[in-house]
Amino acid sequence: MNLKIVVTNGINNLIKEDYIYSTDLDFILLKFISNDWGDLCNEDKKFQNELLKNPNSKYEYRFMGVYLINNIKVWIISEYNYSIKSLIMTILLPEEY
Repeated sequence: MNLKIVVTNGINNLIKEDYIYSTDLDFILLKFISNDWGDLCNEDKKFQNELLKNPNSKYEYRFMGVYLINNIKVWIISEYNYSIKSLIMTILLPEEY
């Protein structure tokens, strides 16, 4: 499976202004890839964990993680894009959704 990681302008600006660091993003990406959904509500965590029982879940469903970096809420959303045959993980601020 091909993987593409996309960072939005809002996240990029926070990095440029030293509010967050690329190592912070690496840390939350590792959590997300390990199915640690961060501060997502318990109901949604449970739902996503149930979806993972399907071996093709990463191809069929959208997954989300919510994390705090220096008191800034950051989301990661993953979704498989069939047109480019890649799993896209987007790191964004909630207001950019």
